[in-house]
Amino acid sequence: VPYLKEAMTNIGMELLPSYPTSYAERILGLSLDEANGKTIVRSVVENSPSDVAKLWAGDELVAVNRIVIANNFNQLIESLDGRAELTVLTKNRIRKLNIAA
Repeated sequence: VPYLKEAMTNIGMELLPSYPTSYAERILGLSLDEANGKTIVRSVVENSPSDVAKLWAGDELVAVNRIVIANNFNQLIESLDGRAELTVLTKNRIRKLNIAA
């Protein structure tokens, strides 16, 4: 990366670190696609709370503590004390998972 920083400096640019802004990414290690009324797991960081809870890419998150998700996963999960029960749809099967941040 040092060579990249030097190259950027030579053309008048600066390379800055970027950090996830959503609670799901930053705390749970979970990236999501929220579109068309669905919340789909895009990826899970290894050894993160989401990985430990057994969430997988392609899972659809349906509810947090029995509250239906409506493009508001981050707001729902962030309002809890780091623990929640997730209702997840995996290959047409409903699963209940506990997640702890």
